[in-house]
Amino acid sequence: MESNKTSAALKFICFSILGIFIFFVQITVGEYHGIPLDIFTSWLQTSLGKVAAYLALAVVVAGAVKPFVTKTWNKSAIDIIFTLFKLFGVVASFMVVFNFGPEPVLNPDNGPYLFGSLVQPVVYMIVFGAPLLCLMVNYGLVDFVGIFVRPLTRTLWKTPGRSAVDAVSSFVGSTSMGLLFTDQMYRNNKYNAKEASIIATGFTTVAVSFMIIVANVLEISDRWLLFFLVTMVITFACTAVTCRIYPLSKKPETYYDENLPKGLDESFEGNIFKCAYDEAIEVASKSGSLGKNMLSSLKGGVYLLLDFVPLLMGIGLTALILQMYTPIFDYLGYIFYPLTKVLGVPDALPAAQGALAGLAEMFLPVIMCAGCDIATKFFIGIISISEIIMFSCTIPMALATNIPITIKDMVIVWFERTVISIILAAIAMHIFF
Repeated sequence: MESNKTSAALKFICFSILGIFIFFVQITVGEYHGIPLDIFTSWLQTSLGKVAAYLALAVVVAGAVKPFVTKTWNKSAIDIIFTLFKLFGVVASFMVVFNFGPEPVLNPDNGPYLFGSLVQPVVYMIVFGAPLLCLMVNYGLVDFVGIFVRPLTRTLWKTPGRSAVDAVSSFVGSTSMGLLFTDQMYRNNKYNAKEASIIATGFTTVAVSFMIIVANVLEISDRWLLFFLVTMVITFACTAVTCRIYPLSKKPETYYDENLPKGLDESFEGNIFKCAYDEAIEVASKSGSLGKNMLSSLKGGVYLLLDFVPLLMGIGLTALILQMYTPIFDYLGYIFYPLTKVLGVPDALPAAQGALAGLAEMFLPVIMCAGCDIATKFFIGIISISEIIMFSCTIPMALATNIPITIKDMVIVWFERTVISIILAAIAMHIFF
């Protein structure tokens, strides 16, 4: 018994430290700065050169072929529509990689941007990051952290304490890693359907590294710390509201596998550190081998990747083309114009149009408002991140997971988050500008 406890303690401590280092610690290696996983995948893509694009293209093709192999492409109207988007994603990816096709696809801000800045990095991030997620999921780290932050997360967001790790995974890694983490926690019966839905739509925001890009493009990087802190506060304030209203409030508190143990009892008595440590040791003692857990995590990551990447290219590019070549977002932007006007946003109409465009792709508001007043730039920078939900990334990726959330759910939550974000971001703008 004592030997088993020592072994479990070593697993918990060593694997947790390694997981924290790989996913959370910002380091600098040569010209690369970021978390070790990001640095490694960036270095690998650079080292592979054009081969990196070919491998990512192969994943896009495999993902589009998968519905035909599994005979699921025509199960429903949604499946048919998504299959068509996946096929479009394949065609567009070939055009971008081999540089042929119409200008709307090859425009640097459309196809090349989407494939080079989103699709390709996500492929490598998930392939190499998914197996390593078990270091945090299976050996007690999330359970250890959950004991400490449970009072805060339960009170504000109605989620387990361990959900804080999802937020950190997104901030320092990527949206894809955050959603992958959430999906694994749901499949492991550690989140119920309601909790997983709240986390997927409320915590999986873009990485800090991408926030820095937003600040640079909007020329507010000299106020980076202010921008970062205000954005985080508003992002989580939106989640505190949306988790209490439809549709998230109506999600069932059921688990992925009702025949397996459900969740974990996060209550404790006595010393909080001892309770957290004992909880972690208990989980680590039942964790199984590292190889088996890494393989299981990799399978889940690859399955998610094949469903998500072709959709990212197909839906994302469609949205970018519509934004660039049609007035649809200009017209729809008037939905939020009365709100931005009443709240005194300097460039009220561009800001309203940018807020609407965020549903297609989070970077569109930044591009559309890059020439606006500095206060508007601060305002739209917050909105672009706090909305979280977008068709170019979050929506297709969430649909590829096992989390029981629909397009309708996510569009409604996006609208709720956008309205709340506009109000809070306008208040922050008037305070600081």
